[in-house]
Amino acid sequence: MVFKIICAILFFSLYLENAFSCEKWFKSLNIKDPKSCVSKCTIAETDMSSYLCPNQCDRLCKHLSKPQKDEANAYDLTDDEIAFCNKNPIVCAKAYRLSWSAEE
Repeated sequence: MVFKIICAILFFSLYLENAFSCEKWFKSLNIKDPKSCVSKCTIAETDMSSYLCPNQCDRLCKHLSKPQKDEANAYDLTDDEIAFCNKNPIVCAKAYRLSWSAEE
């Protein structure tokens, strides 16, 4: 039983180490274009520590296709709402305060 637990811990630690090394390998590729990400990732140069990483290119490229959430859109505003708030910040601030009052 102890042998099985030790094997499970060893396997899990090796899995995590491989996952982190693939993340580091992928970041070193500096791929910016989401359309060509998978193809560039799959044919990228590997070494012994990143030999299995091209098998994970689908998972690693997913974050490029999703737009990163920036601070300006932290409240899930639409593009029209952001444009309106950039032109009328006082009106948006009042609306925000009123939304909190309405929830109470």
